[in-house]
Amino acid sequence: MDPAGLRALAVSIGSNVRRLREDSGATQAQLAEACGVEPAHLQRVEYGTTAPSLRLLQRLANEFETDVWKLCKPGREPNPAPRRPGRPKRTT
Repeated sequence: MDPAGLRALAVSIGSNVRRLREDSGATQAQLAEACGVEPAHLQRVEYGTTAPSLRLLQRLANEFETDVWKLCKPGREPNPAPRRPGRPKRTT
């Protein structure tokens, strides 16, 4: 895989980890402790600036009760901002 592909994979993993962590209500410090890493390392993983080791990927998957491959899937697109309802059309 080329460097751009590796970077995209690291960003996808980080995005998925962050989303799952936030959905679970855990802090970075809590998740880092559960996985046996420093909070700063987990922060770099979430930001996609460093790729997690296979061991850390497995620990994260275990914490979220999911599969490693699901952590590697491209993240979903952010939800668009809600649209403001327009004025109703007049019927004459």
